[in-house]
Amino acid sequence: MAQDQWVDTMRGTVELEPPGVSLVIDSVPVSSIAAGVVVQDHQGRIVGFNQAALDLLGLTGSEITGLTSLDPRWRAVRPDGTPFQGEFHPAQVTLRTGKELDGVVMGVRKANGSLVWMTVASRRLGPVPTHSVVVTFVEITAQQATQKALELSRAIDRVLVRSSTEQELLGQMCLAAAADTIGSLAWVAIGEDDDARTISVRAAAGATDYLDGLELSWSVDDERGRGPAGTAIREREFVVIEDLETDVRFAPWRARAHSFGFECVLAVPFRIGDRDAAFIVYYPTALMLDGESMRVLSGLSADLEYGINNLRRAQSIVESLESTVRALAAVSELRDPYTFGHQQRVARLAASIARTLDLDDESVETVRLGGMLHDIGKMAVPAELLAKPGPLDRVEFELVKRHCLVGAHILRQSQLQSPVPEIAAQHHERLDGSGYPLGLSGGEIHLFARIVAVADVYEAIVHHRPYRPALGSAAALRILADAAGTKFDPRVVQACQQTMNQGFDFNDD
Repeated sequence: MAQDQWVDTMRGTVELEPPGVSLVIDSVPVSSIAAGVVVQDHQGRIVGFNQAALDLLGLTGSEITGLTSLDPRWRAVRPDGTPFQGEFHPAQVTLRTGKELDGVVMGVRKANGSLVWMTVASRRLGPVPTHSVVVTFVEITAQQATQKALELSRAIDRVLVRSSTEQELLGQMCLAAAADTIGSLAWVAIGEDDDARTISVRAAAGATDYLDGLELSWSVDDERGRGPAGTAIREREFVVIEDLETDVRFAPWRARAHSFGFECVLAVPFRIGDRDAAFIVYYPTALMLDGESMRVLSGLSADLEYGINNLRRAQSIVESLESTVRALAAVSELRDPYTFGHQQRVARLAASIARTLDLDDESVETVRLGGMLHDIGKMAVPAELLAKPGPLDRVEFELVKRHCLVGAHILRQSQLQSPVPEIAAQHHERLDGSGYPLGLSGGEIHLFARIVAVADVYEAIVHHRPYRPALGSAAALRILADAAGTKFDPRVVQACQQTMNQGFDFNDD
């Protein structure tokens, strides 16, 4: 009979034959029940039990008799690793309030110190006053460990996908491992290439006070180098110490670890470029050292190296793209000495406006790239037109307007992702359709192009041009405000005003 089915029948009389050993409830001998069963009297003392209870708890009949749920020897914990106070044990709640509980998950220390996880239920008994509550429990240690391993694996996958820098990856990986069990510590150790072969901390989460003033080495000749971190870095092997109280390798740090409540530790070796490193996790319980969890944790080496290598490749691509962008921008501006630096300034202002609009980091970077290259098509415009001091005639203006579509074509040929080419094509379009080159209006114009358009106009007004002197910030903001809602996106104009109020400076890095 299943636990949840059987506990619902517990309403009748209880017989102990002989007392404290054989338990019968409503003529059902609980020795036939697979679940652990104990009976506690009105004072919470255990006065009856079955063999399954003894086996699950690792106790003898004489050892369990008379114990209560309040006894500190249970060292009970909740799934998150926090202490499960005795007064909240289902038996105590039922004795105190009469409320019956089901499915309470708790971890309890067996007599040998190992942690067993169980789901607990409590029921009121019948009219017998000295046997007032019966508790059943079923072991779920394997299921609990598997669930924790699955949660950790998912957390690691999220970190690998979402991290944008090496430091963020390492820090978030530590946070994922430490958050799994309260009272734990996760950190990344780097083997330094100095004479003492010292170990430094690259990232950490959890009980990080443990690391304060901690001196470690990865030298085999130094006692401080024979622990889990030093061994993992030096030997490039997965290290597990299940009992920090007895393992000789951990002797130099035993008292320190004991004061933090650490029971076990594991160290996963990996490499950061050409540097040897280790991912270290201290746990207050050996629960995480089951097969499933160990499989997940031992695989961190490949996960970390994969994530770091991907980030480094991405960074290399970004740096290469940045160099290409700067080169293209410089080439186009060399042909127009009056607007040298114009694209860089527009890019800086456009990025600031995008941040004021609360766009995400990727969008801000795209706006910045679009600003850097929005006038790249001017390479196809005759230089004398770009520097002409007077107004352009109709034919000349048509030639200048071509730079938008030429720029978009160049950027598409360069395989720059959308919407960077669209920014080049549309930065002279206007909301009312009066812009060029295609006469787009309203939502036909990409938001990023609308941002660059405002930045472009502001920068042009506040700086000197061959056909007029600089007009200043106040004039630029007034012109933009007057055209907000007709030619320019009013949200973008307002964000530009806020950006200026916040002290924006074209010369800031």
